[in-house]
Amino acid sequence: MTFAERLFPRIFSYVDPDSFVNRCRRRRSALIWERLQQVPPSGGLVRILDVGGCLGFWYAIGLPDPSRYHVTLLNLSGGSDDGLPGFSAVQGDACDLPYRRGEFDVVLSNSVIEHVGGQQNMRRMAGEIVRLCDNYIVQTPSFWFPFEPHAQLPFFHYLPPVLGGILIKHFNIRGFPRGGSLAECSASFRNTKMLTRKSFQSLFPVASIHTERLMGVTKSYVAIHGFQEQ
Repeated sequence: MTFAERLFPRIFSYVDPDSFVNRCRRRRSALIWERLQQVPPSGGLVRILDVGGCLGFWYAIGLPDPSRYHVTLLNLSGGSDDGLPGFSAVQGDACDLPYRRGEFDVVLSNSVIEHVGGQQNMRRMAGEIVRLCDNYIVQTPSFWFPFEPHAQLPFFHYLPPVLGGILIKHFNIRGFPRGGSLAECSASFRNTKMLTRKSFQSLFPVASIHTERLMGVTKSYVAIHGFQEQ
């Protein structure tokens, strides 16, 4: 259990179904499924590419019907589909997707684009998603939310990279592997970059940007494009 889960279980607990994070997941799930249900199957299936995806995300929002949907989970490490029907896992780079336009009906990505390292790589990833498909849903945490969502520590993402690197080097911080040189730890800190609404919109200029808020503070953004309705 993380520091945030212990201190604020009604907000950050992934076990409590009524916690804020799980309520956000349910709202995001409804938003995603509303769009997916609009997409007609291609050759019998709606083909979904989940960039940086994992099975945990689909367990959280609901497993798709394998007779209608097929989800390709793409990760640098390859990942695993656990043999679940309707899923396959492949190795690939989010900034250089190994597919042609028309191979997928929908592209999804959840809390990935902030990890690819710097504005140039984020633009490359966004460009690859837009190139691949008109229908896409991309989510990212907000810079303005005071709890860093990966470390689940207050104000962690506002620290200078050197100080963030020192903390990563010497402490077990969720989402940031401990150890290595200070330069490596500082690079790990820099490579997770939270986005403002303006900077996220600049990556997906023609998409609609939806927001999730907690007590008036924006928690995350979701870029949505295509589908039958915006």
